[in-house]
Amino acid sequence: MAEIKRETMDVALKARCRQMGVPEEKADEMRAAMIGEPEGRTLALTCDPDTAERLWQWFVTMTTAEARYHRSIGKSIHAKTAKLEMMQERFETRDDDRPDLRTQDERDRDAVTGWMRWQGYLGRLDAADSAAIFRVYRHGAVAVVSGVVTRAGKRFVAAMLALDRVM
Repeated sequence: MAEIKRETMDVALKARCRQMGVPEEKADEMRAAMIGEPEGRTLALTCDPDTAERLWQWFVTMTTAEARYHRSIGKSIHAKTAKLEMMQERFETRDDDRPDLRTQDERDRDAVTGWMRWQGYLGRLDAADSAAIFRVYRHGAVAVVSGVVTRAGKRFVAAMLALDRVM
């Protein structure tokens, strides 16, 4: 199993190298979670490492808040697709797990509050900036092609920098 896991990671890292436009010898440098997403690759290619990491954290926090909100209202931003039923796997907990002891209503209220807070932040941006972020996030535009940041990617980074100023 360890060999399969290592081979799978090698394939993934080599794919990230191709996406970033770097030689496969630099595969170890591609382990960051940010590099696994087009938005993160765009930030990594365009900004210095500290700025890229800060903007990536804003992006992850925003998209997580949106996902929680949509789950709380029973909707999805993604298209419905076929569902394959699977056998349930064994459920285990770890010593460092922290269960959420809030009621479902409390979790839902927190999800709505969090996303509405983000709506306020996004509302302070120029409409074009907000649209640029969501165009790349919702895959309406390609941000990076073989390690080259596209016009939409540059616009995304400029919009994320504007969001950073708001924050």
